[in-house]
Amino acid sequence: MVYQAKFSDRVTIDSGNVKAKTIISGKKLPDIPNVIKRVHSLPKVSDDNLSTQIDRIFDELTVNITSNAIDRGGLVFIGKRALMHAPAIAMPIKNGKKYESDVTIITTLGIIAAEAVARAYKENGELPVSIECQDVISSMIPATQAEPINCEFLERRYLNNGQPHVVIVHVGYQQVHVSITFVDAKVTMEGLPAIYFIAKKPDEVDSESKGNEILASIRELYAADPGDDDRLKAWKAKVCKMELDELVQQRSLALDIGAGTSDLPVMNGFVPDRERSEGIEAGVGHAEESAARALNEELGNNLSVTRHQFDDILLDKLHPHHATAVELMETANYEQAEFIFNKFTERYQEIGGNAGLFIVYGGGSITFRKYLLPMMFKFSCQVRGILLWIKPEHAPYVNRDGLDIISEEIFFPESVLTPAKEYIQMKEKSKKLETKATEIEEGEGNG
Repeated sequence: MVYQAKFSDRVTIDSGNVKAKTIISGKKLPDIPNVIKRVHSLPKVSDDNLSTQIDRIFDELTVNITSNAIDRGGLVFIGKRALMHAPAIAMPIKNGKKYESDVTIITTLGIIAAEAVARAYKENGELPVSIECQDVISSMIPATQAEPINCEFLERRYLNNGQPHVVIVHVGYQQVHVSITFVDAKVTMEGLPAIYFIAKKPDEVDSESKGNEILASIRELYAADPGDDDRLKAWKAKVCKMELDELVQQRSLALDIGAGTSDLPVMNGFVPDRERSEGIEAGVGHAEESAARALNEELGNNLSVTRHQFDDILLDKLHPHHATAVELMETANYEQAEFIFNKFTERYQEIGGNAGLFIVYGGGSITFRKYLLPMMFKFSCQVRGILLWIKPEHAPYVNRDGLDIISEEIFFPESVLTPAKEYIQMKEKSKKLETKATEIEEGEGNG
């Protein structure tokens, strides 16, 4: 049976320099490497059945895009498949303008289209000929770029003058035509969603402390130490007695460590102080680039390793240069952690010390924790600040998850799922009528 599908969703995307992290109507999708590769021909198709190909749709994402929002459309590989066909195009780690990048738009459209195809197949057991998506979208750009004019520029690219972005998704030998229209778009500053995440996201309790895991993390860090003097002991005891609502109402200076940029947003409770917020070109990607250059030199420049390839070497213990890469990465991590710490303390000075809560998160908070946490904790005790180091399982997703809360509660408080629900109800009613008609025909035939 040939059919068409229609979805209406709320899309939240953190389009990072390394990974695109997406939530569609509450569903968290797999992280997708934020890279593309423009190609001229389709890849070889495996003999796997359609169900298996759908299961691998994000790993083998191949689309043909037509949109006025990008300089050049056409056939592209996205994510893991793009990385397999070097050189892939990523957002520049230095001086990259996320709001101007075609990678931002192409990856976003590819993810939305792939999810729509997978959902349609799982709901109906077959691929539709076409899918119409009418969505709202929220996203972010770094603090260094988050001037209102730049946020509005990216919003206009998503909105595309009300015209649909057309994405043809290739699934084996089959193609699905996906039309994506954004009826509204909001772009804000990276780092701003953190306070919403802290206040509302981790409602689950920590298994050991039987309390909110944010508070448990702070109380663990500020536990009494025999070497503390009386004044520091009193301060730590005060911190450990604080409740969540006291924390989130404070003025905060956060440190959101990414791959290409690290943001230092200043918040007055839930209100951003854009003038005092800033971003720096620092993060895991810079450390990887430094270590990759060092590895190339170590090998007499007989190998030209990119940061994405260097990352693969770090993960591959059987790679002949793995041990050297790990050693070089440790040195680069320390240097980058020290640089970020110095920038944080400079920003603290520049805002006159007017911040009592220091929040550290982002993927880089995991990478640099070994070196950066002791520096930050010592500093926080000296200036009587409260350091909140988000746990590794949440740290890379604070922006995405916090933005999803803002999207649902502030940007798009009205449900955008109504059209989809009406469509589903109509489809179910149609199926019931078809079933009833079949039963009548069978009954007449038997009679």
